[in-house]
Amino acid sequence: MVTIPIHTAAIGLKNVRFFAAPLAGPHMPWVSFDDLLHAASLDRKRRRFFLTAFHEGLGDHRKVRTIDGPTTSVSHPAAQAFFEALRDLGLLPIGLDDAYTHGAADAMKILTRDMSDDAAHDLHVRRVPQFAGHAASEDGRREMSIDYQAMVDRRLSHLEQLGVQFFLLWSPTRGLHWGFEWTTGRLHSREIRRIINAVRYEATDEFRECFGREVIRRAIACGEVPIEVRA
Repeated sequence: MVTIPIHTAAIGLKNVRFFAAPLAGPHMPWVSFDDLLHAASLDRKRRRFFLTAFHEGLGDHRKVRTIDGPTTSVSHPAAQAFFEALRDLGLLPIGLDDAYTHGAADAMKILTRDMSDDAAHDLHVRRVPQFAGHAASEDGRREMSIDYQAMVDRRLSHLEQLGVQFFLLWSPTRGLHWGFEWTTGRLHSREIRRIINAVRYEATDEFRECFGREVIRRAIACGEVPIEVRA
């Protein structure tokens, strides 16, 4: 049986197809994993690695037939795990996961457009933990809530494993903020700078604010005293 996508979104350099979940009950739309691999601009070797991982049971997936040929369809949590793996490997293109989030939200609107308000609310909130947010933004679009705290905890744990130590700074112009150093010399310097630069210059405002709050909270809890600077 040929499966027809419920929505197609431009993500990265690829049109990515979303499908109704092949499971009973309410679920977030699934997505073509082959399309995501191409959207991430991965080379053939890395695409083969991730496809093998999912086929070996590391993520919810189904092989589906489409008018353009077979593709591997994966669940929303599996897609999120894929983005996290790309992030940890330093392979996540800027904005790719955000573009996916908007595409998934639009697919969800299509999936629920013929439902009653109560049924749609039930699908978005009560019975689908992967799609926890349903409050409308100013333009009326439904948005997914993002667990920034969990993301920050993972990122800080990774940095600590690389030997990063944070300290507090205070200045009249910037107030209380943070700095960092590491104890591993040049061993992980490139990886550390890549992560810190991503936090400071590429992350969303919400993630950056959450990251800063957590660094300051942990430093204060450890008894750190801010270093006064004039800049």
